[in-house]
Amino acid sequence: MITHPLIQKKLIRKVKKLNSDLLTSKENYIKLLADYENYKKDVQRRINEAKENEREKLFKEIIIIVDNFERALEYMNKFSGGEEIKKGVEMIYKQLMKFLNDNGVEQISFKGKLFDPKLCEALLIKEGEVDNVVIEEFEKAYLYKGKLLKPAKVVVSKKITS
Repeated sequence: MITHPLIQKKLIRKVKKLNSDLLTSKENYIKLLADYENYKKDVQRRINEAKENEREKLFKEIIIIVDNFERALEYMNKFSGGEEIKKGVEMIYKQLMKFLNDNGVEQISFKGKLFDPKLCEALLIKEGEVDNVVIEEFEKAYLYKGKLLKPAKVVVSKKITS
């Protein structure tokens, strides 16, 4: 089949245009596919962040209960009797602490350690032999995956010089 040179040129231009359009479509498809993958990753990241925020919220509420258990145990130690009740309270306290530890919540005590304003809240300052040491602890600090959930509430020493 013999074709006229003008028709042949038109056909060549048409083929080149179609090839160019095909290449553009492929590039657009690859970009859309990458955008879709990024979107899926972003949605998953947001879901994970929302889950972590809800866990933190739950752990903060549980920590309040743990603090109250510690106060109850401290109070029970001051009095004799009621040993069975005390054992039950201790068992519940240990279960709560195990649950928190198993889920990445860490309890930190600062008594006898240097005061860390990032992790502690000083409620009182008392005269002491050494400066800036936690001498009493009302409540312990709690971290969740390295993030502060609740600061320790402490009494800090202040060395008085004459």
